[in-house]
Amino acid sequence: MPDVSVIIPAYNCESVLEGAVRSVLDQTVPPMEVLIIDDGSTDGTFELAVSLAKRHPSVQVLKNKANMGPAAARNLGIEKSKGSHMAFLDADDEWFPDKQAVQLAEMKKYSCDMCYASYLIDGKTGRNKKRYFVPEEGSYRFLLRENYINSSTVLIKREALGDMRFDTNFFHEDYALWLRLFRRGIRARGAGNILALYRKGGRSADKWNAARHRWRVYRVSENLTTPRAMLYMAWYFFGVARKFLKNSIYAGCLIC
Repeated sequence: MPDVSVIIPAYNCESVLEGAVRSVLDQTVPPMEVLIIDDGSTDGTFELAVSLAKRHPSVQVLKNKANMGPAAARNLGIEKSKGSHMAFLDADDEWFPDKQAVQLAEMKKYSCDMCYASYLIDGKTGRNKKRYFVPEEGSYRFLLRENYINSSTVLIKREALGDMRFDTNFFHEDYALWLRLFRRGIRARGAGNILALYRKGGRSADKWNAARHRWRVYRVSENLTTPRAMLYMAWYFFGVARKFLKNSIYAGCLIC
């Protein structure tokens, strides 16, 4: 099996980090190494990461002296990792036990360079879990319309990533990277299986701020013309409105 390096950026996540790391160590096909990058945490995250490394030989801890953001933390992990494949996991998310096995099998079967997966969304209440299914065969145009790639589900070959990195100049650093990879013709495949738990919140909860930064990705990172960027922003707002109406109807049914 290919050697896989798992990169976990961690910032003030003492309450959830161990669950994330445990979900990686409990994989049916375990990774070669797990790199936790403490991004200048001010709580007990770093101490917890060190204790996990002492208990598990495959776990390593790196530390940024100051908070530099998830893009810089992931990039540090990429530079220090040794695997032929890399996977990313946010510290507040978790993998299902067969995540790595399924994706490695998909990549071998379809001879692809990158695999992303469907996932379960866990809202703040913990009761409204929803399933998000990704397209098995995506495209650059479709990805411009909707960011269906969750970074916590990505497995990618090191040689396919090459010298490309997460851009620290963008709020949507992961989305900007996926777009660049797709634009350059990476062979990517979506696994229909639900393979991860995504805990919604934090930066992703502020939709208006997210919209502003998505506009920057379209205009600056992808260099789209203003009319074309406006077209894809319309798709974005349509998706937000659709989800809001769906959630409102769901909430109304619960009340009834």
